[in-house]
Amino acid sequence: MPVIQVQPWGEGQGDFVMIEESDFNPDFHVLLGDTSGSDGKAKLTAAEIKAKLTALNIEFKGNASRDSLQDLLDEHEAHAAVEEIKAKLTEKGIEFEGDADQAALQALLDAAE
Repeated sequence: MPVIQVQPWGEGQGDFVMIEESDFNPDFHVLLGDTSGSDGKAKLTAAEIKAKLTALNIEFKGNASRDSLQDLLDEHEAHAAVEEIKAKLTEKGIEFEGDADQAALQALLDAAE
């Protein structure tokens, strides 16, 4: 199980406290260390991802890891991007294969513009 560094909340705990990522509570803990993802964007906490998933009416397990929650959110965002491109192609009267991936759809859209 991944561990993270948080600010100490009591005396004698040193400069940081290591906790399991699943135990992180944003209402109590303050995250320390590198919180940026590989794309340079700030990584969302599990609580932030859960809030987004809840707003999108996407079901998830309450004890799901931050990474699995992020995978759910990423999958939703990728699907939404494909649907947006399909809508633009349809508006322009451009036919496409229903199972085409995002790159193929984007190439069709780029060629039309």
